[in-house]
Amino acid sequence: MEKTSWGTDEQITATMCYLLGWVSGLLFIFLEPRNKTVRFHAWQSLLVFLPLQLLIGVFMIIPFVGWFFLFPQMALGYIALWLFLLVNTYQGKKVALPFFGQIAEKYSTARGA
Repeated sequence: MEKTSWGTDEQITATMCYLLGWVSGLLFIFLEPRNKTVRFHAWQSLLVFLPLQLLIGVFMIIPFVGWFFLFPQMALGYIALWLFLLVNTYQGKKVALPFFGQIAEKYSTARGA
């Protein structure tokens, strides 16, 4: 298992990229300049959870239909995906989500990491 530029375990730091959703992803994009695995998870966290959170916010604005039908399902899906990524990353598995995983892979190596 590799260490990050901070000297922490790669697996723990990669898991922390998902801890606060897109906020922690954005934070680790700037805090970890070299470790490709951590940067991958940071980018994937940002690319997945920021649009989802914005979409949930839009559905919360829609009266009745958004509040009672769309918002609960979106929120449950968000939490299920968040837990899935947290658990699998903590176990050392690299889960690349469709579409977002490819973009995250490209961005995680773009800075000469």
